[in-house]
Amino acid sequence: DFTTIGLAARIPMVLLVNPSLPVKSVKELIALAKSSPGKINYASAGTGSAIFLVTESFKSATDIDIVQIAYQGGGPALAEVIGGQVPMMFLTIAAAMGQVKGGRVLALGISGAQRSPAYPELPTIAESGVPGFEFHLWQAMIAPASTTRPVITRLNRELNAALASSDVKERLSGLGAEIVVSTPEQATEFIRTEVERWRKTIKPEMRIDR
Repeated sequence: DFTTIGLAARIPMVLLVNPSLPVKSVKELIALAKSSPGKINYASAGTGSAIFLVTESFKSATDIDIVQIAYQGGGPALAEVIGGQVPMMFLTIAAAMGQVKGGRVLALGISGAQRSPAYPELPTIAESGVPGFEFHLWQAMIAPASTTRPVITRLNRELNAALASSDVKERLSGLGAEIVVSTPEQATEFIRTEVERWRKTIKPEMRIDR
């Protein structure tokens, strides 16, 4: 139904826990989860959401058994973690760090391959005992499949020019995002590989627990 114009940005997510949970690092969280399989819940915005995907990926990478509690969005899920009803969740770096600075949640690690320039003190999950772990939200520009090639080429050129501007770079960097410049072909291939990557994770039989 669509044709791809280009990628725009990748955004890492942050692993958050309620301060009452007796852990201070990713390694301690993994150890706690392994000592109590099926006893720790995580908040999500629903099966198939980005929060669900990154947490299921984390579960698989660490071989832990934690249980999804699904809400109608990231905001309600975060409120429950802050309130202590659910002990952990992943959230975008922009939405998470204000709550971290306010002491309402504790950040254990970031899902990107490298530390965020905006928050260099926050370790990656990969360097915290989960080698190779990486997850990003991503943003792209798409158009209807009937859009002509000259229009796609022009839009891609303008998109990449905008991404190169200093004000856009500053704005996205402040949100913890990494700018991605691509051709339409590169963006199309990236989306294809993402669909294949997550097809196995989003299973029709998975139910929403709440």
